Amino acid sequence: MTLSHLIDYLITNHVKYECNVNLSEFTYFRTGGTAKIIIFPNTIDSFVLLIKEIKKLSFKFKIIGDTSNLLFLDNTSYSCLISIKFLNKILFHNPYTFEAGCGVTLPNLSRFALQHDLSGFAGLEGIPGRLGGAIFMNAGAYGDEISDNLISVDVLDTD
Repeated sequence: MTLSHLIDYLITNHVKYECNVNLSEFTYFRTGGTAKIIIFPNTIDSFVLLIKEIKKLSFKFKIIGDTSNLLFLDNTSYSCLISIKFLNKILFHNPYTFEAGCGVTLPNLSRFALQHDLSGFAGLEGIPGRLGGAIFMNAGAYGDEISDNLISVDVLDTD
């Protein structure tokens, strides 16, 4: 299948994307070659369906957040990147729990916790990046780590 099949899918399903992206203008460290396409799903459902479609089309892909912990190679063309930046909703459930999308920035998560009188998140305020990457690497600072307050994680198995 070709890139045009993927673009047709994205247009049909109203998923935002950009083609032929200069990664040095897009990434945190301002390095990297190009990406043929970067896709920006904005709901978990559209994200899951997108992954299924990409796998069906046999596209190679990488999932990215803010790229604050990634270095893309210069003079390299990447096929397909999927950005989680719009999967950034936070839902408050009760005085002790909330649900946050993998695309929530750590400063926003820290501020949300502060507004709701939840402790243990202040150390995340100055860390660049998003929640998905923070969970993957157990980000933290000043004695606060993401795993200290983590109850559960929903995982999408892409294999």
